Amino acid sequence: MTMKIGFRAVVPNPMLQHAPNGVRGGDGGAGDGSTPSESLHQKSGAPTSIVARGGKGRMARRKRNRILARTMSAALCSDTFIKKLHDFPQPIRETIIGYAIEYHIIFRSGEGFDEYIDAHENAVYADWDREYKTNSCYRNSQPLVESIAVHLGIDDLETMEAQRTVYEHYYERFTKRGFAFHGFNGMTQRAIEEQGLSPDMRFWDEAKVKRANAIFRKYDQPALFHRWENIVHYAGTPMLAYYYATHAPAAFGERFSETGNYANPFCMRNYMLARNMMAGHCRSVGLSSGENEFIMESFDELWEMFAGEDAQPKLALIDRNAVDIKDSFASHAFEKSDVDEDDDWDDEDSWNDFNAVPEKMNEAAIAISITNSGCVNGRYKKTISPQNILIVDLPSFNDVNP
Repeated sequence: MTMKIGFRAVVPNPMLQHAPNGVRGGDGGAGDGSTPSESLHQKSGAPTSIVARGGKGRMARRKRNRILARTMSAALCSDTFIKKLHDFPQPIRETIIGYAIEYHIIFRSGEGFDEYIDAHENAVYADWDREYKTNSCYRNSQPLVESIAVHLGIDDLETMEAQRTVYEHYYERFTKRGFAFHGFNGMTQRAIEEQGLSPDMRFWDEAKVKRANAIFRKYDQPALFHRWENIVHYAGTPMLAYYYATHAPAAFGERFSETGNYANPFCMRNYMLARNMMAGHCRSVGLSSGENEFIMESFDELWEMFAGEDAQPKLALIDRNAVDIKDSFASHAFEKSDVDEDDDWDDEDSWNDFNAVPEKMNEAAIAISITNSGCVNGRYKKTISPQNILIVDLPSFNDVNP
């Protein structure tokens, strides 16, 4: 039997008519819909005419990328999208935001976005108890496959050739010419716009943080503010971008994760709850009065810094050419997605086996899921120029999780 695409035709998205003012960003590099031969950085020694065309091309890409940042910000922060998020189970709302980011990189105009999110909702609730806990990471790529197929004019996804064509379009737009992702706290936005993402960027009193951490270590307790190495973290997939943006800086925000991600007082910007947690912890550890006073003063200073009015979740889209993203796994994902009909999907040991997928699963959807799973985290020890960064607004934690 021939499998026909059930995705509705792409239509303009009314939520994108008005973009927020003041959304700024750099060149952003790839992912702009240009031809594969166009590069953000012209190679030295190229003919003058090509360099001239490259200069105009960079200006055009810069303009298109600014439009992308405005379009994506408007869509992600719109009342329409936030209300749709409330229809999803709370544990996967941040993942749906990741799918939304992915969609806008592939379809920069945002057309068909409402229908795309509706398709995800239908997929999630098809069989929540079993499907989400097992093969949702594969199944939830199917709406994107169908959307790309509509865009390419493919009516029949039964053939391997059609599925390969869909995946190659995804790989070219999202992986090869797309972005790396860095969720961050909005209080650092101006510094990032002016200086870029630097592993040496500091906004706190280093001496005070070290003293506070030393106090906790004295009692064999986790540090108040755990500072990682001097590196910039980024991901090759946007699926965790919202988590990191709402917890940023993770060295401080994850200090309160013992309550669970969806009751984290730092994410909720609930000062009294967070302060009471810290005070209770100090009492249980047995800090001296002087140590307790210093810790609480340090907490207040960090809270004022990282949970103020400007501390909204943000996303940096980083030109993939500016960082070292390994995509060799992704480029062969389609070949890795062959279905093994003998695998038992109910076997929990097969969860991480990319062959252990339902027999009827579309190969392109599997390949896209493999691609997203294959390049999750990266570290960069140099400053990423602001010219290689686009900044996107994200909805607040309390808006997403009322």
